[in-house]
Amino acid sequence: MGLLEELAADSRRPDTPILNSLALWAGGLLALALGLWFGGEGLVLALLGRSATAEVVGISIEGFRSKYRVIHYRFPLPDGRTIQSAGPDLAWGTDPKTVEIRYLSFQPTWNGLAGGSRLFDIVKSLLISLSGVLALLLVARLQTFWDNGPPGS
Repeated sequence: MGLLEELAADSRRPDTPILNSLALWAGGLLALALGLWFGGEGLVLALLGRSATAEVVGISIEGFRSKYRVIHYRFPLPDGRTIQSAGPDLAWGTDPKTVEIRYLSFQPTWNGLAGGSRLFDIVKSLLISLSGVLALLLVARLQTFWDNGPPGS
């Protein structure tokens, strides 16, 4: 009996299969939700967002153990209102006067710093979202392995 089969035999608990299934699927769904949450916002802004130039009104250093810069900015809307927001700065060492941002025209408070090209933001957001989907597929595979044992057993 190989190591993988021994681990599978030791880890399967026939007395609590429902609890094991629920734990696996809850973890997979949580990974999917986190992937869509962190990747989805960037994807929506990249696909539907309008580009604009915002005036930098301040830069702060935040974080407890790992420090990161936050750029505080404001930008005017076509209707005359001004929105003020902030986002993490990825270009340390520069002190910009203006930054490129993207915002949703129907909800301008949903905005963010443009990370580069629109295509790059779309690909990056899709990869983050797909990582959640892949985690869920892995959970489904683990569930099959858990129920049936390793192939050939």
